Amino acid sequence: MKIEGTRAAVTGAATGIGRGIALALAEKGAAFVAIADLDLDAAERTATEVRARGAKAISARVDVRHRAELEKFADLSWAQAGGIDLLFNNAGVARVARAFDISDADIEWLIQVNLMGVIHGTRVFGQRMLEARTKGWICNTASEAGLHGGSPTSPPIRRRNMASSAIRMRCAPITAASLE
Repeated sequence: MKIEGTRAAVTGAATGIGRGIALALAEKGAAFVAIADLDLDAAERTATEVRARGAKAISARVDVRHRAELEKFADLSWAQAGGIDLLFNNAGVARVARAFDISDADIEWLIQVNLMGVIHGTRVFGQRMLEARTKGWICNTASEAGLHGGSPTSPPIRRRNMASSAIRMRCAPITAASLE
């Protein structure tokens, strides 16, 4: 996959893996990187670093649990860049607790961010990529916890990893031929 000149969107991009993805995209010559995160100040710091590496960048506060927020992020990304070629569903959370001590609310939060956030992002951006009839790529990322488990929160993270694998096989790459 060629990065130079592409337009990308990265969720969970204020820190960690997402920040690293955003900076690497800029270093490899991406033309535009849209940064989404719950922490808008940190997202803007990442966007500033992306701009310093030569790419255009925007930042937005986005809670991936809510499809409507991803719709607004996609609207903003399309308005600023004319489209998105690469989506990185990277936002993810963890809760450190013994399996029997974690609350139902925390389990729901984990599933909403780690699984539904990936599904919402894929559906929102993927549909627009298909409608644009251009080639696009969707990458769903997970931490080592998603690959190996072993932590008290690993079942929800493993579910995200399994969904990510299924979505990757179905949606990456996305081309106009997918509509036929």
